Amino acid sequence: MLNPLAIEVALKVQNELNTRKLEAYKFYKQQVERARYEMELARKRYMLVDPQNRLVATELEAEWNLKIRELTKAQEQYEKKKEKDLKAVTDCTKSDIMQIVSDFPDLWSNPNVPVREKKRMLRLLIEDVTLKNDKKVIANIRFRSGRSKTLFIDRKLPMNEVRKTSDKIIRKVDELTENHITSEVAAILNKKGYRLWSGNMFTYRSIRYIIRVYKIKSRYERLKEKGYLTLQEKMLETNFSQEEIMQMRNEEKIVFYKATDRNEYLYEPQNTNKYLVKV
Repeated sequence: MLNPLAIEVALKVQNELNTRKLEAYKFYKQQVERARYEMELARKRYMLVDPQNRLVATELEAEWNLKIRELTKAQEQYEKKKEKDLKAVTDCTKSDIMQIVSDFPDLWSNPNVPVREKKRMLRLLIEDVTLKNDKKVIANIRFRSGRSKTLFIDRKLPMNEVRKTSDKIIRKVDELTENHITSEVAAILNKKGYRLWSGNMFTYRSIRYIIRVYKIKSRYERLKEKGYLTLQEKMLETNFSQEEIMQMRNEEKIVFYKATDRNEYLYEPQNTNKYLVKV
């Protein structure tokens, strides 16, 4: 919308409008001339009156003063309206406007220009905007140059919808939790390029939130459902001490899995383990 050709046309249109307004203002100027004529008549009547006839002279003087005030008021209104509505575009002003046109793209994309200044630019360029809510937001824009443009804008989702975790992410978290603890799920999603609705990376807390809100079974719950035992349960099952089981775990002589980010482990039950119960 803002290009040298469009501005050139807009300037020509402005000058044409000024010309037409000048023609229209001939009517207002005639009113001023009529007021001046009536004032002159009142002055002549006052000047010709017999000074001895003070009553008539006083009335004619008052009428003259009234006509002077009416002329002054008509003249001021005419000049004020003319100055406000008729703003001729001088060669200097035209040159400045064309320079702004060439500089505008750089100004608009300059990161150092504050948003408030860009809003001021838009207010100077746009006459008005009419919005209509439909399946999409329809924005009818009228520019001060006389041109117009219609934009079809996707409606913004409610914030609760924007923040809602996508079904794809929920499925991924569910799949990964089968074999990984919460922090590992976050790391895998981040590595694959998945992000939260805000654009931020996944964290332990965000995955934990998804698991809780969408009722996804945790790694711990899945292992327990498969029959894996806690340390205490393993001690009872095998009759080994805590130290002995931990040593076997460190030496990888027992099957175990990390169940949470708090270093909680679950152990394979005895019927699938090669180590016998301690006598």
